[in-house]
Amino acid sequence: MASLMLFVAVLCQVLRIAGTAFFEVQYPSVVLSAEIGGNVTIRAGPDSGSIFLKSSTRGSIYIDGTDMMAIIEDPEGNTIQYDKISGAFPPGVVLNKDTGDISGVIPDIDAVYEFGIRATDNHGKHADQTFTILTREKNQCRAIPCKNGGSCIDDISDYSCNCPNAYGGKNCQLDCVNNAVGVDSGLMHIPDAQMSAHFSHADYAAWNGRLHGSGWVGEQVLNSWLQIDLGSVMRWFAVTMQGAVSSSFYTTAYTMTYSEDGDNFQTVKDAALNTLIFNGSTLYDVPTRTVLPVPLQARYVRFIPQTSATNPGMRVEVFACPQ
Repeated sequence: MASLMLFVAVLCQVLRIAGTAFFEVQYPSVVLSAEIGGNVTIRAGPDSGSIFLKSSTRGSIYIDGTDMMAIIEDPEGNTIQYDKISGAFPPGVVLNKDTGDISGVIPDIDAVYEFGIRATDNHGKHADQTFTILTREKNQCRAIPCKNGGSCIDDISDYSCNCPNAYGGKNCQLDCVNNAVGVDSGLMHIPDAQMSAHFSHADYAAWNGRLHGSGWVGEQVLNSWLQIDLGSVMRWFAVTMQGAVSSSFYTTAYTMTYSEDGDNFQTVKDAALNTLIFNGSTLYDVPTRTVLPVPLQARYVRFIPQTSATNPGMRVEVFACPQ
């Protein structure tokens, strides 16, 4: 029985070459070399395909002086089964017992994995070999994902951005002072269940208080309010308000309170700790935009009418960025 040896599996990381389907050199030989102490790296992966080493019936593939085609094949042509007998593969990598192929997506970490493979033919003859796979973490910040001056923090298979104060979002792509959370009737990212009110007038319910909607109307100033639940704590920058659809119902001045938990509310104040009174609508259908003196951390934003034409009415939008 001729001796039986194993294949060598090389797992590589991703290198995407735009517009390239394959690379083939039709020359007598191709030599890749590196400087002393250096390496030659060939990369492939799920974004661009695979790298194959192939030989014709008359050719060979040599690695460090060893003909790999000779050790892959069983001269008797027997069926070979491959089994892992020791160690561990990288997570997400598996062995095909019939072909000996090792495949999968390697984890995004620096690690060394050593394992033993046994190749067995149909006579029960076998050969064992130990292999090592080294994985290297990908620098997630290499593509410079953070915009608008944000700084990138690399993590395992992910990254985060530290954004300048005026920007937010995963990649600092959001201009927070102009980023509507979606109370507006044309957006409606905030569902009706996240809008509530105290002392509503007639049938003017809280969920009507959307910018460009029909409008919420309170029963009286000072004791009535409209509240928006943003869904999570956000950095709150600005609001827009307009009166209700009816020309009789609009708010000319209002204050705002805010909370992170829905129980403990604070009043929006100026630098001298005086309660800020914001201008509302002097014409019921004209929106009035207000930017806060400084951004605030809030999940709940409450609008409290101070003066109004008859009953206080309002339609609102909130501008904020996720934490």
